[in-house]
Amino acid sequence: MLASYITIPAPRALPRLRRRVRVRATDPDAADAAAAKVVADSHVFKGTLVNGFTLHSPMVSMAMLRLGATAEQIEEQEKSAFEKNSRYGLLEVEEFDPAAEAPTAETWTRFINGDEENELLLRRFWRASIRERGRSESVGACLAELWPGLQSRLHHGPIRLAYASDDDEEETAAALAAYCCNYRPPAALAAGPASASCLGALEDLRLAFQEDMDIPKVIGGLGKKYAAYSSSSEFLRSLPTVASLSSDPNASRDLLDCCLRFYLRKPGILTLHLVTGMHALLVLREDFASHYGQALSAHYTSLACLFVSHKCPEIPKTPRPPRRKKGQTEYTAGRGWEELTEVGLASKSDHDIKMVDTCLELSKIYPEMEEELLLPAARLICK
Repeated sequence: MLASYITIPAPRALPRLRRRVRVRATDPDAADAAAAKVVADSHVFKGTLVNGFTLHSPMVSMAMLRLGATAEQIEEQEKSAFEKNSRYGLLEVEEFDPAAEAPTAETWTRFINGDEENELLLRRFWRASIRERGRSESVGACLAELWPGLQSRLHHGPIRLAYASDDDEEETAAALAAYCCNYRPPAALAAGPASASCLGALEDLRLAFQEDMDIPKVIGGLGKKYAAYSSSSEFLRSLPTVASLSSDPNASRDLLDCCLRFYLRKPGILTLHLVTGMHALLVLREDFASHYGQALSAHYTSLACLFVSHKCPEIPKTPRPPRRKKGQTEYTAGRGWEELTEVGLASKSDHDIKMVDTCLELSKIYPEMEEELLLPAARLICK
């Protein structure tokens, strides 16, 4: 019989944190200008995974700005990312065709696709929509339609949208357009027996996996398995659900805790985006409005699908600090945000920078989770 509930004790206490001190740029105005230029530079290119530079740069520049980076650091990060991506070629956004049919408030959903098409037309539509209806109503309209596929392209639709500044009309329009033309929803959402918690649902899955649950046969790595499982409606509907996601006010925290523990158990790019994607949902909570509970269910389905792709590993009941390398001190995992910010900014890694920023921002939403949230960020030192 599958377990339907698992008791989750409080996270093990870490050494006392040092006083949190945010690193601040010596010239904030110059840093603001540098970040704005990075965002504007990215709009020349398509917002697709092929363009790692243009996809990540707007988000990374805003993350660096929040972390207190200098203008020089922001400019150097852009240069480094651009050079790295240029080896593979950068796809510029298509030219405007005045003869092409343009999306309208009544027809824009017909332009939604997963093939990176119509991006410029969609940018123009969302820019006009923001000017006419306002940012909040425009973002809400998009999320009301696209919440089922929030996991598309590693959750980057909501993540980029969450990073877009409220007063940056162009970047918000670009983020909405990128979401619309990189949209690949799963075949279904989890619809199996209900569990009392997210971790309980994963434990149900782990036990079912040990009992030879019916899983689509896939030859390949994690990415191929995740894509194949996401395309099987029968498999997805068999996944256990979490009863509290659509009604419990603590459901967001429960799902975040589950994503954090899974990431610490199986760190990697895919599990990392479950954490940054969860932060995006929290930032956009008011924009999702009545669809927020459904968005949590969609995020959980992505989590469960990736969990099976990882062969359902056991999730520790207590979050474990990262393993220390030889010579690292006993208190490495307990470093405060100032030290982790310095390491993140120095890493030159888009994902490391965003992860530190994400965990720090999440600690403001859930102060009681601060010590647990330090653990994913501390992996930057220990990896």
